[in-house]
Amino acid sequence: MFGAGPLTFRMIEPFRRWAVTFDGTARDTSAADQIAGRDDAGTRIPLKYEIEMEMVAPSWVQDLSPEKVALMSPREQDDARSMGIGWRLEQVFRASGTLTVDGETRSFRGVGNRIKRQSVRPLDGFRGHVWQAACFPDGRAFALCTYPPAADGSTYNDAYIYQDGVMHVAHAARIPWLRRLMPRGDDASLDLVSDLGVAQIRGTTEFATFRVNNQEMGGFTLQQGGAHYEWDGQEAFGMIERSAFASQIEG
Repeated sequence: MFGAGPLTFRMIEPFRRWAVTFDGTARDTSAADQIAGRDDAGTRIPLKYEIEMEMVAPSWVQDLSPEKVALMSPREQDDARSMGIGWRLEQVFRASGTLTVDGETRSFRGVGNRIKRQSVRPLDGFRGHVWQAACFPDGRAFALCTYPPAADGSTYNDAYIYQDGVMHVAHAARIPWLRRLMPRGDDASLDLVSDLGVAQIRGTTEFATFRVNNQEMGGFTLQQGGAHYEWDGQEAFGMIERSAFASQIEG
């Protein structure tokens, strides 16, 4: 078990089941206020949740140990530092729990993406990113993490497709870069290429939070939220995180 402040994570079964609890406060605000840069808008209200998560796909691992990074080109090392020198893994999961907002409790079921990392992340070469993941009713899943192309056209572009119990290495051929700041309804569609062929996944953002001119990321604008995905007639909600320079944002 580990945590900080009001947040606690508890491992029930390694790589299979986790529980997370939060008992604190959150700011009652809106995406519109965040887009406008009004980060202090709204008041803080009591927030509590208790969630149990069951992983539904194997770990997707990024092994960027110092020994491996030392053998990369300077260009590749820039992207490795942006991901984090060390190691990282993620797993999609299904979840159930309770949410209490300002004294009112609701039960819910949901999906998500668990990330664990042990790394150092110098962001001096960071160019922005797109990161997406979701799992679907038939058990298939996907995830993508990529950066905009560097000056020489190369970049980090890594993905997987999990289907019929098999993990397939993939890369993105169509990528929904962050170009508009919208509370919902932005295009989040992507194409993933693997040995299975081309998976065309339609996506639309459903909710989002924003950090405009985020100084912790060198002035990038950061979006984090959820999207509705459609793939071969199936529908699912999943995560999306994107960042971009202010000069790349329209309007």
